[in-house]
Amino acid sequence: MRTAVLTNAAFSKDQTVKLSPNPTSGTLTVVGKNITHIAITDMLGKQMNTADYKGLDTVNLNLDALSNRIYIINVTCDKETSAIKIIKQ
Repeated sequence: MRTAVLTNAAFSKDQTVKLSPNPTSGTLTVVGKNITHIAITDMLGKQMNTADYKGLDTVNLNLDALSNRIYIINVTCDKETSAIKIIKQ
């Protein structure tokens, strides 16, 4: 049996997508070029929210409905997806 360890290295270090503030208490601002899709999953892979956009450069996400924990934000820009870890507190 093989065991995998999830580390920060498993997440995108792509600087073309920026999330702030992180940690966040409610509203998260996503900045990128030509954002077409955003999906939010918990650390177990359960999809919490998803939305499509028409090539925006800035998206404000309201995370008030999410519980305080760690999530993965998958942001698709120009057909490339970045996975970024965020903390909702």
